[in-house]
Amino acid sequence: MTGNPEHESLPLWTGVSERRKWGSLLICLGLAFLTFATTSWLIKGDSEDLFFLPWTLGAGVLLLGSLLAERALIQIPANSKESPTTES
Repeated sequence: MTGNPEHESLPLWTGVSERRKWGSLLICLGLAFLTFATTSWLIKGDSEDLFFLPWTLGAGVLLLGSLLAERALIQIPANSKESPTTES
């Protein structure tokens, strides 16, 4: 909390190769589509009031999956003198 706010987190996709970045995003997109398709199939014919549910769940899975993948794949640069958890 008292540290410099510029060094509290790493920039997006730091140290991740293009292949791994796009691969993880394609996997997240596939999971979001499967979520959308499954939810659409499960509520098919039940109610017209739930038309937004597959879109909302698909978007949520895409957002959460890409966020988790990005944070799991980032790497601290070797030439960095400070780690993001170090307090000043």
